[in-house]
Amino acid sequence: MRSLFLKQRKISEQRDEVEALRRELIANISHDLRTPLASIHGYIETLLLKKDDLDKERFTKYLRTSLNNTEKLKNLVEELFELSKLEAQERKLEAEPLNVGELIHDILNNFKITAGEKKIRLEANVPVDLPQVKADIALIDRVLQNLIGNSIKFCSEGDQITVSAERKGELVWITVGDTGKGIAKDDLPHIFNRFHQGTEKKQGAGLGLAIVKNILELHKSEFSVKSEINKGTSFSFSLPILRNGD
Repeated sequence: MRSLFLKQRKISEQRDEVEALRRELIANISHDLRTPLASIHGYIETLLLKKDDLDKERFTKYLRTSLNNTEKLKNLVEELFELSKLEAQERKLEAEPLNVGELIHDILNNFKITAGEKKIRLEANVPVDLPQVKADIALIDRVLQNLIGNSIKFCSEGDQITVSAERKGELVWITVGDTGKGIAKDDLPHIFNRFHQGTEKKQGAGLGLAIVKNILELHKSEFSVKSEINKGTSFSFSLPILRNGD
């Protein structure tokens, strides 16, 4: 009887935990949707009510702000959809040969304008003889996009972001490091949790690193993060070297 009671209590506790997580998820999603929706609603209402009184400059400004907020909503929905597929294990790994150096240079090139606007330096440090790895190219592209984008978001003028790769045994380790503000010690263990934004409540829904974690777990990759306040942060993960016959 006692074992049955303990089993039922455990099931009840698990049910309560799932329900608590569900409520937290809904609350977080509602919060992150509410802000851009309220902004869009407010600006469009203003445009309709005062369209005859607004000069061209303010009219364009309100439209641009509304457009930026629709972009935030679009990105949030896409991230939620992607994360839900990864967590439900609906996304299957499509591993193929990958030239890490080429991918790093292509992604950094895509971020040149964004980084340049904040006067952040982008650097690649990849040996020319780095072997190919076996990975899902689209997913690893997403990992690097998220990590580099995250670094740019939390770096300031004069900071530098370096993406490096090196071989260690039968693995290639890729590191995205920056000289930005760093992550608070209390936040560090939780940064891969979905919707975690840290003590400073930075911009974004907090889904980017959760997506990174799920992708790297799908690859059975080792990954780690190191950070010091006012010195910077580095994210590292491993991918297996392409073997003959792969």
